[in-house]
Amino acid sequence: SGRSDLLHRLDEDFSQIGRLSQQSGHGDWKALMLPFYDGQAITQIKLFSRRHRNHGDDGDGNEGGDRFVVELNLSSLGAVQMDGLYRAKQLALILRTQETLTQQMRREITAIFEDATARSGIKGTLAIQVTRRFPVAPLDEMREHRAGNRLFV
Repeated sequence: SGRSDLLHRLDEDFSQIGRLSQQSGHGDWKALMLPFYDGQAITQIKLFSRRHRNHGDDGDGNEGGDRFVVELNLSSLGAVQMDGLYRAKQLALILRTQETLTQQMRREITAIFEDATARSGIKGTLAIQVTRRFPVAPLDEMREHRAGNRLFV
């Protein structure tokens, strides 16, 4: 219907999904890219996960956990990253934005998180950070790992 740009973008997204799914298992991170139509354009939701290993002997008896990162761009907030670690029915979540959130938005996000964890029976902590650059970059790590493997193949 005259939207060949959308069809082209979907084709690119699905090609990237295929490439990343073939790479999964070669590095720590597994990736899933989901095309998402926000009412104006097609964008991507990037989902990354990996088994988190406990580093060091902290004596808490926890054996790692599941680490996940969700990245997306929102029309009102810009780039957003959710960085989480789930282990032993506990969730530690960091919500990172590049734009400052209002106090009202922070209260609403905190209330949603607290309600969701209470309903699920999971204990959780939420931190909200504003940063220009996200300190966790799974896609960059995957690219570096892939490039490094080419040097030795």
